[in-house]
Amino acid sequence: MTRKQKNTNPAKQPQGHSPSPLVPPRKRQAKWLKFWGALLVLLGFGFQMYQNHESALETERTQAAELSSRTHMKALGYENLYYASQGQGGNSGYYLHLAAEQLYQGRVGMMATSPQDKKSVTETLGKLRSIASNVSDLPSFNAFMDQYNKVVEDASGIEVNGLIDAGHSATHFFWFYLSLYVIGTVLALVGQAIEPL
Repeated sequence: MTRKQKNTNPAKQPQGHSPSPLVPPRKRQAKWLKFWGALLVLLGFGFQMYQNHESALETERTQAAELSSRTHMKALGYENLYYASQGQGGNSGYYLHLAAEQLYQGRVGMMATSPQDKKSVTETLGKLRSIASNVSDLPSFNAFMDQYNKVVEDASGIEVNGLIDAGHSATHFFWFYLSLYVIGTVLALVGQAIEPL
């Protein structure tokens, strides 16, 4: 009786027991380079969104400062009309009312875009609005100016720092996200180039 010989033909070996093929080191390296490149580009996109927000905030605060300057000029014009109309009769106090309204409008723009507490800003502007609407003569205008100057003095430091900080933040994040874009793109391209066909 002859012994049965073992099947040594690889083509006839049972399926499902062959070891998984190893990933070539070059292909694995290319895969990781592309992964990290894509991740850095994605992070760059996120920082770009934040930079756009800071840049828009800087623009808003700059425009608010320009509006405040224009309303100051208009208010001075109305004050000059008030003093020029003295002794000519008529309701010259209306010019002071218009001057107070202009100054109030300038404050709204500055305080609404500043980094101050929004609840405090709303309360302060509400009080200032109430005083401005009651201006009808020189004493009431002087009372408005006392409150207005106090508000400006309390908020000016925060407003100026907010404008400067927004500009610096926008500039820093611009270079940061641009660097992430460049590095991420280079890594992805290198990974694509070294990946075996």
